[in-house]
Formats: sequence, C-alpha cells, structure tokens
Amino acid sequence: MSSFFLSAAETVLDMIQENGASVEVKRTTQTGFDPVSQTATKDVQTESFPAVVFPPGREASFRINTLEHQKAQEVYFAIFEPGPGDTFEWQGTPYTIFWSKTYNPDGSQPVLTIAYAE
Repeated sequence: MSSFFLSAAETVLDMIQENGASVEVKRTTQTGFDPVSQTATKDVQTESFPAVVFPPGREASFRINTLEHQKAQEVYFAIFEPGPGDTFEWQGTPYTIFWSKTYNPDGSQPVLTIAYAE
C-alpha cells in the first residue's frame, strides 16, 4: 500500500474507532451438500472489526428507501470488506448486510467500506 493510502486508511480507522465500536461480523459459507439427506453443511466465521452505524443520509435514503429496505442503516467499516449476507449486531439489534462498496484504490487493503444493512 502506498504511503498516501496507508495514511488515509489510518485516518479512517482512527475516526471510526472514535465514533463507533468493534462489531463481531459473522460470515456463513456453504461448505458442502449431502444429496442423500438433502442438507447443506455450513461454516460460520466470526471476526471483530471497527464500525460505526448511522441512519442513511438524504442521498442514500432516496437510493435505498424502497418498500424493500425501509429500516436500512448505513454502516462504515475500516480495514474490512463485508459482503451481502454478512451479519452483525449493533446496540442489541441484529443486522444483515445487503449492499457494500469498498474504497481500495491500490488493491492491497481496504481503506473504507460503506455498507447498507437491515
């Protein structure tokens, strides 16, 4: 990672840690399928990452406030790339991520990820 992007990543991490908290993100992946019993075997990976959750801004609310996503929250992650289906808990409320976009300009480490979850 170039020094410019490393500096930006450190700044983002500091800001998120100041305003947010560490959240435990769970990612469930299907590891196999038993055709006889018709059951899938799943693996759950859990890791903690710094994040902060806000109600969506005005611009985002126009984008996501359809009938499908009325209770969506905007989530900012440092040093992590979540994906749709990842789950976490914020202030006692469970959330599932349905969209995310990561700022990773040089391809080495995420600088910032913006996600929407409900």
